[in-house]
Amino acid sequence: MAHKKHQRPRALTNAAAICAALFLVITFVASRTFQYSNAQAVAPARVGEAGVEGRRESAGQAARPGSVANSSSAIELGRKIDRLIDEGEFKDARWGVQVTRLRDGRVLYARNADKTFAPASNLKLYTTAVALDLLGADYTWRTSVYADAEPDRRGVVAGDLILYGRGAPDLSSFAERDETKSSLDRLADDLYARGLRRVRGNVVGDESYFRGDPLGDGWLWNDVQWYFGAEVSALSINDNEVSVYVTPAAKPGEAAGVRLKPETTYAHVLNDTNTAERSQPAT
Repeated sequence: MAHKKHQRPRALTNAAAICAALFLVITFVASRTFQYSNAQAVAPARVGEAGVEGRRESAGQAARPGSVANSSSAIELGRKIDRLIDEGEFKDARWGVQVTRLRDGRVLYARNADKTFAPASNLKLYTTAVALDLLGADYTWRTSVYADAEPDRRGVVAGDLILYGRGAPDLSSFAERDETKSSLDRLADDLYARGLRRVRGNVVGDESYFRGDPLGDGWLWNDVQWYFGAEVSALSINDNEVSVYVTPAAKPGEAAGVRLKPETTYAHVLNDTNTAERSQPAT
């Protein structure tokens, strides 16, 4: 049967702009090792400077990948980055920074570049860049609807209707701020326009397109309980999450109100809550 396309290049393109700007300047290092001293901060090497391995570029000398630049501009760049870190709001944080010139691989600045870090959301810069390179900014995710036969003259499908996902991130039962209908509503409207009126079987969601591990390598288990730790699926609806809202009762001693959004029978809530006085400590 027909398929419905969901296209959201705008968000991907915006991410590309951020990625391109940062990717050309700063690389946050996870495990790549360079030969520096054990100093906390490593500035570009200067003549007579102790603790930093490197040498001044000579005229006509070819740059070696991973070597340290000694130009005045690189030294000034290092001073500026150090000042921003050491005098900034997060000066006590653990920083791992490396600035590499893409033209020749010359390292312009390094700070804890040989240390390992959990990349966290910095990894999104790389995954976004790879997606843009492989898929392009105009890539369209395709979600298909299948049935064993076309609807009959009354618009009835006798068997099951299968919703086959390929990783579209925007399938939702909620409308975006600038839209009047959700993506699922638009999908239903498209099926209606193609003559579908009733399904006698089941509506089946097929997520078999993705065959890898639904949880990423190195994910922390205490992150999985949050919305940003939802498992990856080829058919994700409403960001693959269910929100739980808890509101106190009007009187102390009564059970608090608990509701799910969206409402679903997939998750069941056992409500053993008790509303306490405002001044009473929580238990």
